[in-house]
Amino acid sequence: MADHTESNPSDQRRSPRLRNQHATSLFGEVFDLSAGGMKIFRKSAKLVEIGDDLEVDLQCEHLSATLCVRVVHRECVGFHRHVYGVEFVGLDEAMTAKIGRVIEAACEPCACPSCWIAA
Repeated sequence: MADHTESNPSDQRRSPRLRNQHATSLFGEVFDLSAGGMKIFRKSAKLVEIGDDLEVDLQCEHLSATLCVRVVHRECVGFHRHVYGVEFVGLDEAMTAKIGRVIEAACEPCACPSCWIAA
């Protein structure tokens, strides 16, 4: 059963989402990224509420960022399993540029040997 928000988050999206291939976060599995936020799958008994502000780490290759995010969507997808939509908040120009570099690195096809094996 999905948790409801007052409006559909896809109606509020300001920047296109890109399917993540390489970025990781300790908060959960990053599904997709955009300049405005990301979608994260999380297995945890501790529920995060819509409207909560969090600090979330994001890593990709040699790039990393600790981001302030706000939960704007939550969907239950199983026992202690949720998909969260989060928006980035309080970004300055430098952090916006850093997120852009992480997105570029995370959403490009990977040419590393471990990806050759997976393909």
